[in-house]
Amino acid sequence: MEVEKENPDMGIVKTLVNFLGLLLLVGAIGVLLTREAVLILGMNNLKSDFESLRQRVSEDEFAIKCLKLDGRSEGGLAQLRFINKTEYALEVICADLVSNPITVAVKSLPPLVKKRQGDSGLMALDNHTAEIELTALGRTGVVTQVEAGTVRWSHGQVAADHEVTGPLTTCEGYGLTCCSETEEAGSGTNLQGVVDCPKTCYSACSNRPVVLSFNTQPYYDPATRIVTVATDQEVEFSYILSDSQKDIFAETELQESKDWQATLLALTEQLLETKSSESQKTSFKVNLDFGDGQKTNFNLLEDRATHRYTCAGSVCTYVATLTAQNQAGAQNQLTALNKITIMVKP
Repeated sequence: MEVEKENPDMGIVKTLVNFLGLLLLVGAIGVLLTREAVLILGMNNLKSDFESLRQRVSEDEFAIKCLKLDGRSEGGLAQLRFINKTEYALEVICADLVSNPITVAVKSLPPLVKKRQGDSGLMALDNHTAEIELTALGRTGVVTQVEAGTVRWSHGQVAADHEVTGPLTTCEGYGLTCCSETEEAGSGTNLQGVVDCPKTCYSACSNRPVVLSFNTQPYYDPATRIVTVATDQEVEFSYILSDSQKDIFAETELQESKDWQATLLALTEQLLETKSSESQKTSFKVNLDFGDGQKTNFNLLEDRATHRYTCAGSVCTYVATLTAQNQAGAQNQLTALNKITIMVKP
């Protein structure tokens, strides 16, 4: 009876498959061990750096510097303050000079480790508590400062209802993001009074839709944005929106130009070159309030509608307003470009 021989090519394939499987297993284990190591290193660095600075302050190492700054010989107050999601400053506050601390050092978290949303840092006050959450490839840990001033770390997460504390710092130092007031709408947690964007510090930012044009036929007066019509005369409204002001200007070579006419021409050409089918991909909720109690809705980036106004008196004035909201829930900024005044005469 003849024994069937194994194909040598199949043996090579099996070996390669086994080798690749082993590599993937070793790689996965390596990733898990790496993230655990860098996370522990990051938490331990925060703890040791802060405790070391606090010890130096208690030994009056900065007493002379504080004396020069505020005329007092107190050693100061140690604090660890996050500047952004990966960097933190070790500082000493002399007396009441909270806004002008002595910067001892600026350090970075280990690679792959980032600070999450929450407390901005640690302060050497007996009644100060803080919880700083760090993350590395999905693994999280918390550096905790208890009321007695003791600092410790452990794996886990900060409670969702934890109230944000810590030294005043930048928006990113709290793990949040500064939103552009004109171009973006914030969502999630809003923190007021931060250093760099006191009113627009949010968990996330979404691009606002932008009204590029809002016109009527008959045309309105460009200086006053007022159009005068007779009662029961038909007025046609038309609009063009952009899903983001940033997208429009990003591809415009004249974005830095001070010549507004050249810039406007370039933008108009860019809009005309955009295919109509492509411009309708983004879903919008557009509302046109005619100002007389009647409204109409659209869901396209550009559209038009007609309306008739009536007036029983000598003259009637209505204000038509255009508003737009994108899929992210961000609404366009309300400006004069969103409104047109309609003056109706018998």
